[in-house]
Amino acid sequence: MRVYHFINRKFGLQAIRLRRLKLSRLDRLNDPFELLGYATKTPAERAAWSNVKSGLAKFGGILCFSANWHNPVQWSHYADRHAGLCLGFDVPDHLLEKVCYQRQRLAWDDSMLAAIDAESDEAHEMMRALVKTKFRHWQYEREYRLFAKLKDPDKQGRCFVNFDSDLLLREIIVGAESAITRAEIDKALGKQRDRVSTTKARLAFKTFSIVEQRLKNQWS
Repeated sequence: MRVYHFINRKFGLQAIRLRRLKLSRLDRLNDPFELLGYATKTPAERAAWSNVKSGLAKFGGILCFSANWHNPVQWSHYADRHAGLCLGFDVPDHLLEKVCYQRQRLAWDDSMLAAIDAESDEAHEMMRALVKTKFRHWQYEREYRLFAKLKDPDKQGRCFVNFDSDLLLREIIVGAESAITRAEIDKALGKQRDRVSTTKARLAFKTFSIVEQRLKNQWS
């Protein structure tokens, strides 16, 4: 499946050059309700789910993608106010989790903690539901997630996923307000430049959308 990752100029060019994306840690995401999708009634239940969140955050991280690159809000929030990049990847469908957007938090029952403690198949399904549930007001992102183990951190504690057959870079879209040049993209791509399509974005004329700039002289 083709999915898209928004990123600012500095880290976008660095990601292309080094052939890798940084994993986002589960306890440092911008939605405070991440991994807290179940409704709780008591302090004990809230403490239990907080512990689940802490445990998962020590184990794995995620790469966040969108189904397309045309939403101007995502460019504003995640690509340096349209001055950054959007990277298109081909990722096997089975590695992606489609985020489910809910009006209400998921229903809780008292058997859940026992299932988690037993590390049962039921617990695994509960965890899958937990990590892909978000409040419905996030649905404009049309998000897909790739989960990966945290391993081999650098000196700053950052972990990365390398570009490979499971994370295959296919497109680079340069933001409508970006000063990034074709030469900079080509330099970052190196020997990969003939295998990756490059596009300059612009604001659509008739809709609230971001589209391809087809006039070649508008991008140096």
